[in-house]
Amino acid sequence: MDVQFSADVDAPAERLWDILTHGKAWPEWQAASHVRPPQGAPGRGTTFEAGLGGFTWTVSVTEVDRPRKPA
Repeated sequence: MDVQFSADVDAPAERLWDILTHGKAWPEWQAASHVRPPQGAPGRGTTFEAGLGGFTWTVSVTEVDRPRKPA
């Protein structure tokens, strides 16, 4: 499955990176989400559990290129 989201945001890429990679804060801006964030900043090989809208999955970080790509 390949799920993608996009949005235009008027903010520096570094600021968005900091927000999106701070999993513990996800419920503050996505009320239906939960996350068991990794310790520290996510990096290649990091895995953690996340959920949204009743679905739960394991997120695996395969690529990191701050501030352009957390994949």
